[in-house]
Amino acid sequence: MALGVTNRVALRVKPEATWGTTPSTGSHYLLRITGETLKYAIQTVQSNEIRSDRMITDLIQTAAEANGDINFEFSYGEFDSILAAALQNTWTETGTNGATTGTATYVSSTGLTLVGATLTNLVAGQWFRLVDGTTTANTGWHKAVTVPTATTLTVASGLTAATGNTGVVVQAARVVNGTSQKSFSIERNNADLTQFQLFSGMQPSRLSLSLSPGQILTGSVSFLGKSSAALAGTSGMPGTSGASLTNSVYNSVSNVFNILEGGSALTNTYAKSLTINIDNSLRGQTAIGTLGNVGVASGTAVITGSLELYFADSTYLNKFINNTASSLSLRIGASTTGIGYVLTFPNIKYSDGANPTPGGNQDVTLSVPFQALRDSTTTYQMIVDRGGDAVTQWAS
Repeated sequence: MALGVTNRVALRVKPEATWGTTPSTGSHYLLRITGETLKYAIQTVQSNEIRSDRMITDLIQTAAEANGDINFEFSYGEFDSILAAALQNTWTETGTNGATTGTATYVSSTGLTLVGATLTNLVAGQWFRLVDGTTTANTGWHKAVTVPTATTLTVASGLTAATGNTGVVVQAARVVNGTSQKSFSIERNNADLTQFQLFSGMQPSRLSLSLSPGQILTGSVSFLGKSSAALAGTSGMPGTSGASLTNSVYNSVSNVFNILEGGSALTNTYAKSLTINIDNSLRGQTAIGTLGNVGVASGTAVITGSLELYFADSTYLNKFINNTASSLSLRIGASTTGIGYVLTFPNIKYSDGANPTPGGNQDVTLSVPFQALRDSTTTYQMIVDRGGDAVTQWAS
């Protein structure tokens, strides 16, 4: 008799066009995970009927919802659709799937004209990645200052003058926090048992990322959904499985760059750890006559984090004490190719500042949890800019 083992579990994901309804056509997508706790949580109430023999007559199902977490190691492209859904928005991409190619002319250290391509959807303030095999000094990450036309832009600095460079690629895509809910059907396949369990209407309730020295960049996403079908011997997903991407997992040492606080590099100190949390404050909506949620509603977008610094002076502690508004951004990218993301929180305030003395032979650290607030300039709380190989978003 076969007994299931975790190493034979596969997780398949399919975006839904209609909440709670698994599409009958198209393909689904395999997802790289380190673990999951998906379940159909059914609430029961014990019957209170009184019997002379002291026995219980029934256990009644009264409510249910699909929920649970998926844990992962963060890598380029693999979680883009889920990240966008957690921010309740979609990626705005330059070119095709976030990449456009043309012939470049660099008129100064800040000016770029890209003939034969289009820079539509690239906006001022956006980080993007430039790939130029001729003037290689220009390859790398740049921040757009202005984008006056669909073929020209200016950056802050860092470009080497050149003319007529062909095959130059601009890689640019952006997602920001929004208000458009997106749901998925998620299926767990115990391949060694040929068993499948399908969860429908699954919306990202919370998403977190964790960065610590000497560690892989890890994350988790919590889902809240509608219901789950009973275990079956055949898949409930349509089509065939789209393969997972094969990009390397990021780590928190060689794959983290440009930590900027208040627009500048950290002063006299280093970051020891960073956590980021997105919470959509989801709630299940229930109704008489239906077992399971009839809907999932969004509440306030609560985006928070915690930055731990080696304590060196009062610079960042005073920002908490004085309730000073600041900002935070960092780049996560491959150390060789550079493909990755820039995460920006354009307006934050620190909600605490602790620098205790825990004991001997230890470093003093300052922990400053932060709250992301609506920024009056960008009108967002969180911005993710992507620069790298074209990524095809999951289709429902």
